[in-house]
Amino acid sequence: MLRGLKFNNCRTMATHLVSSPEIKTFVFMDIETTGLPLYENNTTKITELCLTAVHASHLRLGAFPRVQNKLNLCFNPCKLISADSEKITGLSNTLLEESYKFSKETVDSISNFLNHNPQPICFVAHNGLRFDYPLLRREINKTNTSLDTNILCIDTLVTFRELLVEKNELKIENMITDIDTVDNIQCDQPLFECMAQQMNETTPSKQMIKNPYNSPPVKKIKVDNVRKKIEFGSSYKLGDIFTRLTNKQPINSHQADGDVQMLIMCAATLGDRFVDWSNENSKRFCDVPAMVPGKKIGT
Repeated sequence: MLRGLKFNNCRTMATHLVSSPEIKTFVFMDIETTGLPLYENNTTKITELCLTAVHASHLRLGAFPRVQNKLNLCFNPCKLISADSEKITGLSNTLLEESYKFSKETVDSISNFLNHNPQPICFVAHNGLRFDYPLLRREINKTNTSLDTNILCIDTLVTFRELLVEKNELKIENMITDIDTVDNIQCDQPLFECMAQQMNETTPSKQMIKNPYNSPPVKKIKVDNVRKKIEFGSSYKLGDIFTRLTNKQPINSHQADGDVQMLIMCAATLGDRFVDWSNENSKRFCDVPAMVPGKKIGT
């Protein structure tokens, strides 16, 4: 099949067509870090990496997949963990003191884990293009090793925005239909006003025919405003998306394994639509720019 690889960066997109088989395994990913790159001049280090592999065919079933292969690793960042990050993730320098650093052996472990699953493989991360992927690529590059260049990836921040907007389009069309119905109900009033105007042209200027409806003009709703409210009024934070799709409260939010499980549930809820979208829009993980100190992420 032909897969269109979309490079999404601040609404800028370049599309490359490549011939490749359909994705067989989705590896859902989340990382915890020493802080935010914005406040650490892009020197942020990974403190925890969680990978959970799920068969694409199981996601298509539309139910939470029972079969999951997992790899969860914690690292000594050899760098001070910010107070905010420690509070959110529960990971401190003291707790990670005896953990190993991210190393060549770490990359080998990741590769072995990925090879245990059917290929092709696609990484899945929420806001992955601006956070998870650039940070992971930097850590891997520092070991002078690399992962398989055929590994694909998607950013579910983009995925959910597109797929959930498609759902909202139905709401928009229904609201537009309702608005048109309201306008049609009021059609007799403008008609009377036209008749009154015609009669006034042949009568004294001070004689006015009053509107028998005796009601103020109906303020028309702008369809554009309705569309904007629906499209832009929703939050695309993972926890909020999880609640909208599953009607459940977020679980273990800001803990790597908890975030990964929520992401899997969201993907499974969308089922075929998620898998099909991923096959059409995935890009190669090795094409994601690694985070570089002092340089804007994604460039």
